[in-house]
Amino acid sequence: MIAYSKERLDNAVAHFAKCHEEITGDRAYKTYIFKYIALFDFMILEETGKPAFDINYDAFERGPVPTELYDHIDEYSSSFFSIIDDENGNHFISPSQNINMDYFSKFEQEKINQVVEESIFPGMKTDDVCNKTHVDILAWQIAWENRGTSRRVPMDYSEEFKNILDKEEADLSPEEESFLVYRGLKLANYSTDRDSI
Repeated sequence: MIAYSKERLDNAVAHFAKCHEEITGDRAYKTYIFKYIALFDFMILEETGKPAFDINYDAFERGPVPTELYDHIDEYSSSFFSIIDDENGNHFISPSQNINMDYFSKFEQEKINQVVEESIFPGMKTDDVCNKTHVDILAWQIAWENRGTSRRVPMDYSEEFKNILDKEEADLSPEEESFLVYRGLKLANYSTDRDSI
C-alpha cells in the first residue's frame, strides 16, 4: 500500500474538481472525477509500472470507476472536498481550500496537469471524458470486452501491459518489470495479512 494513499486520492479528487470548475464553469459531477482519477492512475502505471493510487476499479459501459469511491459515495468523507447532491440527486464534488499537492512528486504533478490539459475543456460533456478512457485505458477495454452479460466487472492493472504474464523475462520492458515487482509485493503482503487472521 502506498503511504498516505487516502490523502493522495482525496487531494487528486479535489484538484481535478477545482480544475474542472475553473475551466468549464460547471460543477464537477462524480462521473467526471472518476474518469480523471482513472486516466491519471493508469497513465502513471503505464509510464512507471506502478499505479499512483493502488485502488480497485470496476469497468462499466461508460468507462472505469474507482470501486471504493463509487460504492461509498454517500458516506465518503474527506477534509479536501465535499460530496453534494444537486436538485436531481446527482453527486458533485466541491473542493475545499486546503488542497495539498505536496503528496505528489514533481513527475506526478506534471502528469496530473497533463490529464487536465488533455481532458478538461469548456463545453465538454461526460461522453468526452468517458470516450477518452475507452481509448486510453487498455485494462478497461479488456475487462469490458470479456464481461459476458455483466454490467459491471472488476478491472486488473496487469491488463494494461499486453500479454505481460506470457513474456520471457528478457522481453519485459522496464515498466513491465517494475509492475511485476509491485504485483509480487502486493501479493506477498496480502498472503502475510491473510496468514495473521
